[in-house]
Amino acid sequence: MFCIKCGNQVQETANFCPRCGNPIGKIPVNNVSTTSRPVNTGSVISSKAAGFIKSILPDKNNVNNNRTVVNDRMSVKEDKTVVQISTPLKELVMLSLAERFNVNEKNYPSYLREKYGIGFPSEILAKLANEGFIRHSFAKESLSKLKIPELKDIATRFDLAVKGKKDELCNRINENVSEEELSNCVTERYWVLTDKGSERLNQNKYVVFYLDNHSYSLETIGLDFNSYAKLFEKKPNGSIRDVIWGELNRKSLRFYDKAVKDGNFYEYCELLRVMALFLEEEKRYLNALYSYMTYLHYRSDFGAAIAALKYFSLLKKESEAITYFYDKAELAPYDAEKVVSISEAAGYNSNTLHAFMKEAFAKENDKGVFSPAEMADFVMLGLNGDRDGQRRMCEKVMKTAIKHVKK
Repeated sequence: MFCIKCGNQVQETANFCPRCGNPIGKIPVNNVSTTSRPVNTGSVISSKAAGFIKSILPDKNNVNNNRTVVNDRMSVKEDKTVVQISTPLKELVMLSLAERFNVNEKNYPSYLREKYGIGFPSEILAKLANEGFIRHSFAKESLSKLKIPELKDIATRFDLAVKGKKDELCNRINENVSEEELSNCVTERYWVLTDKGSERLNQNKYVVFYLDNHSYSLETIGLDFNSYAKLFEKKPNGSIRDVIWGELNRKSLRFYDKAVKDGNFYEYCELLRVMALFLEEEKRYLNALYSYMTYLHYRSDFGAAIAALKYFSLLKKESEAITYFYDKAELAPYDAEKVVSISEAAGYNSNTLHAFMKEAFAKENDKGVFSPAEMADFVMLGLNGDRDGQRRMCEKVMKTAIKHVKK
């Protein structure tokens, strides 16, 4: 058994890690709570994949053994076509982002053009200003945009103390220097929302949500801004998260059916990960952890095994197929970090996390090459950075799978 905090090996009976002091004692493994919004755990999938991966391999009679195997992660076509977004939506995007920009801004970020088709942001901002949605900031309103050395220079100029954090400096200057005096030394002006502009954004909160920083990207699952906005055409003030969750569930069914048909689970796995991170954002940590296990099952077990066995079916090279499987199944560092952070937020330690994973993997309908217990062990090896242990497990289960395919 290993400490999930520092990776130190500890005795099975230990209550605390002797190295870092992290609690190891058992915590009851709770079932995932039932909520008004259903959680996609894989059990909602109606169609059944093959009883074993062999049944969806390509027909041996139609296989060209000289064919080059393409990495299935790279086989997903990336559409770089700029999406055409309506002018009102472009205006909402710029209204949401307006306060980030100087009124004399010359170098706008490239994502405005690439993601939202906004080639002339200055023109949109000028239109919004003419219509009363934004205005130029006052000198005092611009203080927060200045750097600490600049604020200290202003404080010194007016014989004010220069100690403290940025907020303290801004407040001190605001309280002791008039707008007229400050306007002589603060020449930069930024866009500020008016009450009219704030009201318009309040009526279209879904736009603000899309532009906010998240630990996931809806674009990675094909939900670009244009497609996203269409979800809210009839109900711009609807429950944003419920509308998005509903779309994620609809996509999960389509992506799963496509994955089974094509034998490529990359897009489906990306969707499952987004769903897990979406739940984490809502602080629904048990549901998020369960969803993350579903993602790992299809990424590191079922999907990786399909790809590796297809590789073997084409080239008949067992050792290379095993390496191919390991390369796809190995727990990525960002996945390890996320599993640890969510499990800690859910109140789990290494013991209870391991038990939770076995339970979660046992509920998956599509069985891969790992048993639920083996998959839980495999993930734990990844959490502790044991790549050799992961490689050995991959070799063992893939050899067994290949023997099954040969029959």
